Amino acid sequence: MDYRSQEIKAGIMIVASFLLFLIFLVAISGLDFLQSKKEYIARFHYTSGLEVGSIVRFGGMEVGTIKAMRIFEEDDSKIEFIVEVDESIPVKTNSEAIVTSIGIMGEYHINISTGHPDSALLPPGSILKSKDVPSITQLMEPIGQIADQVNTTLVDLQEFLGSENQQQFQSILANLNTMLEANQESVALMVENLNQAIESMNRMGGKVDQLLAANEASISGSVKNLEATLEQTKVLLKTIDKIMLDLDRMVLTKSDNFNQIMDNLSQTSNHLEEFSRSIKERPWQLIRKSAPKERKID
Repeated sequence: MDYRSQEIKAGIMIVASFLLFLIFLVAISGLDFLQSKKEYIARFHYTSGLEVGSIVRFGGMEVGTIKAMRIFEEDDSKIEFIVEVDESIPVKTNSEAIVTSIGIMGEYHINISTGHPDSALLPPGSILKSKDVPSITQLMEPIGQIADQVNTTLVDLQEFLGSENQQQFQSILANLNTMLEANQESVALMVENLNQAIESMNRMGGKVDQLLAANEASISGSVKNLEATLEQTKVLLKTIDKIMLDLDRMVLTKSDNFNQIMDNLSQTSNHLEEFSRSIKERPWQLIRKSAPKERKID
C-alpha cells in the first residue's frame, strides 16, 4: 500500500513538473494561446534579412510576427509577407508598412504606422500599403563612393603639392617678385593711370546723370512720341496687310478676267505687228485700195 502511494506522488510530481516546464516555455516564447490573431499582407522589394518569426511592430510597439514569406507570383521583383498581429491592434486603411530597425545595430522588423485616428479599420486579410525604405547599408554605399572620391582628390592634391611642384611655385614667385621690383615704377604709373581713368569714368557718369536729369521731360516726351509713332506704324501695317489680303482675294476671284484680258492684249499685239509689217511692205495701202499699175519702160 505504501509502495503505491509513493508511485502516485511521484507521478503527480512528474506531471506538475511537466506543466510547469510548459508554462515556462510559453512565458519565454511569448506565446498566448488565449489571444486571437489577424493577418495582413505586405509586399517589399528588399527584405533586409527578415525571416519567418521576425517581429512586427505597430507604431514601434511589438504586436505580432511574420507568419510566412514568399516571392510574389504576379511580380517576382517583390517579396510577399504574411504578418500576424493581435486582434486588438487598430490597423487603419491609411496605415503604412515599412522595413526598418531600432537604431543602427538593431534587428530589422516590419513596422506598421498608426494611421489617422478618423480612418476606418483595415479588414483582416487585406493588403497593407507598403513603402520600401533604403536600409542603412544602401544609404552607406553613396557615402562610401564619396569617401573614395575624397581620397582620390586628396591623393591628387598631395601629388600637386609635391616637392617638385613646390619648387616650381617658389621659382614662379621669385620670378614674379623680381619682375615687380624691376618694373616697380612702370607698375605704379600703370596703377595711377588706371585710377585716373576710373575717376574720369566716374565724372563722365555724373555728367550723364546730370544730362539725363536736366532733359528728363524732353526724353519722356520723345519716348511718348516714339510710342505713339510705333502705335501708328502698327495700325499702318495692319492696314497694308488688309489691302494685300484684299488684292490677293481680288486676284483669285478675277483670275479668269485677267487671263482673258491678257489673251486679248496678246492678240492685239499680234495684229499690230502684222499691220506694221504690212505697211512696211505695201505703204500704198494707206491711201489706195488697190495696188498702182506698173509703169511701162520705153
